[in-house]
Amino acid sequence: MKKILMFSILLIAVFQINAQNHFLGVKGGVSWTNMVSNADNESGYKYRTGFEGGLTYDYIFKNSVTVGADLIYNQRGAREDFILTNELGDPTGQSEEIKSNYDYLSLPLKVGYIYGEEIYAFINIALVPSILLSAKNIWPILDAGEVYMPAETFDITNDVTKFDLAALAEVGVGYKFAERYMAYASFQYQQSFISITNDNYLPNVEMYHNGMALSLGIKYALAKN
Repeated sequence: MKKILMFSILLIAVFQINAQNHFLGVKGGVSWTNMVSNADNESGYKYRTGFEGGLTYDYIFKNSVTVGADLIYNQRGAREDFILTNELGDPTGQSEEIKSNYDYLSLPLKVGYIYGEEIYAFINIALVPSILLSAKNIWPILDAGEVYMPAETFDITNDVTKFDLAALAEVGVGYKFAERYMAYASFQYQQSFISITNDNYLPNVEMYHNGMALSLGIKYALAKN
């Protein structure tokens, strides 16, 4: 019992010594996502504008190398034009959008480098495993060649591949203030390696997420830096 107590005290002491290198934070921003398909080179997809944000953790080594892990909610997907036709099947010159919305919970595992003191720059690369939370296709309701609202929503959460894995690159700038705080802005690009399609969902097509995001965040040092 005495040894366990001494070991616990030692762990606490070590953590206190190094706590100044631990940063917890929050971030949020806007994302623009799309999908790449192997069906053809001109898929016709357009970017979906969505939200990305959550909790962050970073550890900064003395040599300015950083490692970290985030817990992020992110909205992905794309939009596609649906060409309207008349009663004879001829194009009317008008179109409506089909929206494909996929929402994920992601855990970016990061390694990077930070440069500077009060004003600083940083770069990260990350492997991003994600779990699907929701997937929906939103179609305009068609009747006799005309579009009526509201659109019809199809829940495809149970059909789409549940797990995603992506690579991420991020660059940003920040400002240290009030001793323990760091505010920053960043730009990131992400590309998935796992198709959202499978034997039950569009089995003859492979489709992959990609996209970019602009984020603002703030970090707090667990001890005076």
